[in-house]
Amino acid sequence: MTADVIAKLGRSYQEISITELSPSETQRMLESLLGSQDLPREFRRFVQDKVGGNPLYLEELVNALIESRALARANGSWRLMHGIRHIDMPATIQGIITARLDRLERESKRLLQEAAVIGRAFLYDILKQISDLTSRLDPLLGGLERQDLIQTRTVHPQLEYVFKQALIQEVVYQSILKKERQAIHARIARITETLFSDRLEEFCETLAFHYSSAREVDRAVHYLLLAGHKSLARYAVEESHNYYQQAYELLAADDDRPERNKRLVDLICKWALVFYYRGDVKGLSALLTQNEPLAVSVGDEALLGMFFCWRGYTLWSEEQFTQSHAYLERALMLGEKLDDPLVVSYARAWLTWTCAELGRFHEGIAHGERAVALFPKIEHDPYPYFKALGGIGYCCWYLGDRARAEQTAEELLTFGSSHANIRCQVMGYYVRGVSYCIAGDFQTAGRNFRHAMEVALDPLYAQLAHFSWD
Repeated sequence: MTADVIAKLGRSYQEISITELSPSETQRMLESLLGSQDLPREFRRFVQDKVGGNPLYLEELVNALIESRALARANGSWRLMHGIRHIDMPATIQGIITARLDRLERESKRLLQEAAVIGRAFLYDILKQISDLTSRLDPLLGGLERQDLIQTRTVHPQLEYVFKQALIQEVVYQSILKKERQAIHARIARITETLFSDRLEEFCETLAFHYSSAREVDRAVHYLLLAGHKSLARYAVEESHNYYQQAYELLAADDDRPERNKRLVDLICKWALVFYYRGDVKGLSALLTQNEPLAVSVGDEALLGMFFCWRGYTLWSEEQFTQSHAYLERALMLGEKLDDPLVVSYARAWLTWTCAELGRFHEGIAHGERAVALFPKIEHDPYPYFKALGGIGYCCWYLGDRARAEQTAEELLTFGSSHANIRCQVMGYYVRGVSYCIAGDFQTAGRNFRHAMEVALDPLYAQLAHFSWD
């Protein structure tokens, strides 16, 4: 994770350092794994020299020694069945796991590979549907549990297993040929869609992963966009950005065809909101500039209108206010021509802010009021509603209209509270701070800007409140 991403995450990021086991901790863990303190001295020295404080390596080493019968229990005590010099164990934990897999029976290994494609945790019902070993599924799973490769995670409401270690699942997964992995991923995705047809939103991340791994671009992009939207709604901005990025890369690498180009422009218009909340104007500006010829060539005026809205925003952020106004007017013209309330509301919401910078305050407020009035037609997307109200408050700052600014702040805070919309609440505290600035009460203004910083979960709004407080 890069330093700038960590900085944007702010207080939600915490780094935890994990150190190696000390020699005494290694010995205690060894005793715990074997359930005995009565262990051969030469075995203890061998483990200490081989493991080097790595707890995962220690656990897999012990399992490998038992499975290979180099270590066995006799008369209630653990004994080495061969001399230390005859014990040949791989130097890496991956090597030890691979050696354990090679000792499995063919059917057990095959089932473990199918489970590994599902993921670190895997539902019994999905494995049963994709496997050719259905008749022997239960005994094979029981054997893999006894060998400490997997364990039961939950029994109710659905039986689910989990690989004992993430590294075991990774090594098993990598042991499958790429073409075969892709075929299994595709089967898993289709079975998941069938089994959970009434809960697809819950599984959209899983479906995105499997369809992406299967290289089925259209289905992968569909679920990546759903996952991106879902993550943004719960304020996981970086996670959302990653989903949109994956979808963009898949589509950009796909064949150049009209339907693909239209989906790419639509994706960019949706992704733009994520760039916005990340505060990444430079990245969004580069993306829009690069793809503007494509957006024009697609021939979809609704998409082009939304594209121009976001181009207007980036130009506003770059203080190119005249150019911003021109793009937003073009977007507004397209939206009104199509009678598209979403395009119109986005265009007017941003014209509120652009007009403020051009000194056309009353025109800006008029745009904001008309954007707010459209909200009943686009209730699924509250962004232009509270962005327009924020713009009205911004215009009031310039006009010195404290009463209107205070009224706007209360409207934002009420809406934010009643709709559990933190972004709207942040904007409300920001505008309330503006109203106190107009009154000359900078101490109370500062408290509101500071509260906006404390409430904000998005990098952009935290920065907005911070700059206002400064």
